[in-house]
Amino acid sequence: MTTAAITDTPVTMARLLVAARTAADVEAIIHQAEKNLGASWRALGDEEDNIGTVEQSSDPALAIVERVTNSIDAMLDLKALVTGGHMPRSPRVAARQWFAIPKEGLGAMDDPARRALAENSIRVHLSDSGVDRRPTVAVRDFGCGQHPSEFANTLLSFHRSNKRDKFYLMGQYGQGGATTYRFSTTLS
Repeated sequence: MTTAAITDTPVTMARLLVAARTAADVEAIIHQAEKNLGASWRALGDEEDNIGTVEQSSDPALAIVERVTNSIDAMLDLKALVTGGHMPRSPRVAARQWFAIPKEGLGAMDDPARRALAENSIRVHLSDSGVDRRPTVAVRDFGCGQHPSEFANTLLSFHRSNKRDKFYLMGQYGQGGATTYRFSTTLS
């Protein structure tokens, strides 16, 4: 990956970060952002003493499940925004109502229905990170997304939640997704 394509826009930097696969890729992009955009570091979650939250998980596989859960919530939240009206009181009811998931679960769906659902929902990609046994894991969805102005209050926050009053979503406590940070490489 080359950072020569970085202009002085946050949008370009964000696109490069999404395409990054190694810690070296990310580090180069961050250094260019510091140089070209005047970006600066701040504590994760805006909490200097964040180690307790970051290190709450001991299993990297469960941490990835938290990211998939957030993607499921993004898919449900988009349906809520598009559908409007009366909101389901649980994620299970929302999945049945909005995605035609049978009461018995995904296993009860026929193959074409499962494939159609998969085409437009969530994807988990493993890429070579340059470190044996530690692939880069990218979880992507086609849900509601996060506006960059909200990153500090959502993706990079601890103990904050934009989901507490949305009973059709799973995440409620504002810390589950942060469990992945423990298993990330620290940049110099």
